[in-house]
Amino acid sequence: MSASIDPRRTALIVVDMQNGFVLPSGPISVPNAESLIPKISRMVDFCRTVEIPVVWTRVNLDGFGDTAYPELWPGHFPSGGGNVLSKGAYWHQIVGNLVSNTREGDLMIDKDRYDAFFQTNLELRLRQAKVRDLLVCGVSTNVCVEGTIRGAFDRGFRPFLLSDCTATFSNELQELAQTVISLVCGFVVTSDEAVDLIEAGIKR
Repeated sequence: MSASIDPRRTALIVVDMQNGFVLPSGPISVPNAESLIPKISRMVDFCRTVEIPVVWTRVNLDGFGDTAYPELWPGHFPSGGGNVLSKGAYWHQIVGNLVSNTREGDLMIDKDRYDAFFQTNLELRLRQAKVRDLLVCGVSTNVCVEGTIRGAFDRGFRPFLLSDCTATFSNELQELAQTVISLVCGFVVTSDEAVDLIEAGIKR
């Protein structure tokens, strides 16, 4: 791994670890998402010890009605109106086992697209904090995680996908997303490798 991470210019982004995706009973449940909770929790705790800011994102489907999404996933928009992931509803909330990891000073980004930068203040807040390197984890790897990484890359940030802290709907999609990201828009590392890079940066 030739990449480096500057801990003084780094943020952790936890993408969409919401009830609707993480819980097996959720309307858009991601297989193995629950297994990420302890790994992400450890990463959040580590980042706090080295003063790396933590960002949480929550996607809702309220703004997806004017896109192709309802045609692609009509089951997510019941005939009676509304959608299965409406802002503020139970399925929209960060999963309970991670709520204790949130802090008052964390940035919470509510978004209605895959990319957490789309029509949010995420870029502004990261620029204000002089962040350059982004550690990205959560779900789903090939959808909102990859979308956010692409958005970060397009804006000049250096994204790092934490491969063991992400999940999606199949192993094949996970591997494909990791391959695409590593080829065109970011670095793919494990959480342990990221910690090693951060600690090496602290020593410099």
